[in-house]
Amino acid sequence: MSEPFDLSDCDVRPLSQEGVDMALLSPAGRPTGVTLRVRGRDSQAYQDMIQAQVRRAIERAPRKATTEERNAEFWELQATLVVGWYTEGKPAALVFEKGGASLECTAANVAAALEKHAWLFEQVNGFADKRANFLPGSASS
Repeated sequence: MSEPFDLSDCDVRPLSQEGVDMALLSPAGRPTGVTLRVRGRDSQAYQDMIQAQVRRAIERAPRKATTEERNAEFWELQATLVVGWYTEGKPAALVFEKGGASLECTAANVAAALEKHAWLFEQVNGFADKRANFLPGSASS
């Protein structure tokens, strides 16, 4: 009989919650010098937000959510995936609009940045979806 497979070796939940650094690339695939700390969809924060949104939907029943409410909830959920943004290893304030204000990493600012910049959302979304990024000892962690 062979050694039993230890499922705990594949537990992605701890790193999904803590987040893993992702180098942000420009839409052209070039390094930006910005690193995002990204959570996985298995994170407790992501799961808690899903549950909070379900509770809100139940509370407002029988009224259905408006398009605006659904849109806001979608970006609110996606914002739980970004823990922070950094340049040179230090928390950074980033500008997401030409001549705009510098934005600290808050849930509202993350949601707005992801909504406004599809290329940014695509990178975060793809990274968060890939469980291998959150395996202990993976190249990403």
